[in-house]
Amino acid sequence: MNHIGSADLTLAILAGGQGTRMGGLPKPLMRLEGRTFLERLLELRSRVADTLIVANAPSLYEQFGVRIVGDLLRDRGAPGGLHAALHAARTPWVLLVAGDMPRVRPQAIDLLVRHSRRGTEWVCFERDDRLEPMPGLYARSLLPVLDERLKPGAPSFRALLQGVEGVRVPASALQEVDPDLHSLEGVNTPGDARRIGATTPVDVENSDC
Repeated sequence: MNHIGSADLTLAILAGGQGTRMGGLPKPLMRLEGRTFLERLLELRSRVADTLIVANAPSLYEQFGVRIVGDLLRDRGAPGGLHAALHAARTPWVLLVAGDMPRVRPQAIDLLVRHSRRGTEWVCFERDDRLEPMPGLYARSLLPVLDERLKPGAPSFRALLQGVEGVRVPASALQEVDPDLHSLEGVNTPGDARRIGATTPVDVENSDC
């Protein structure tokens, strides 16, 4: 077959963000419908061969029994997390998700996989002419590009992937299995948390920044 399969994939959950807009709260430990965001994301393991968490505070996540790796290049944001995940992956591809995206649907991952093609190096959704880097599929063959482009600074995903062959999956295709595009939503502010009914161990009722 021309597209990749579950045996080619490692699920990498980014948990290294500081959550400054959430008062320093580790967002993967927020809860939605009785489960932490991280527990919800770990349901995606049925679509992959291996799983890891990228976190610079590993003690917060040891309870989940998943391999934890830290950033190799600090202060590079989510692209730095991808860099660490690709270095640590034991498979040729990584499924990258953010720890603050609790409503990624397994069907969204299936859609990315169906659009994958061997010979390309990434597969991401595109909404309103804007690349959505997570959830996304990234090949380990990207590592030389990441090493070159991340060491001098902290480029955006768009700059990171510029000139690299990949596949853009239109959001309209995702809407067929996820009509409200919940799979692309991140919880970045207390307002975001309130809108989806997420709960936290800190008071977020009076701030939206």
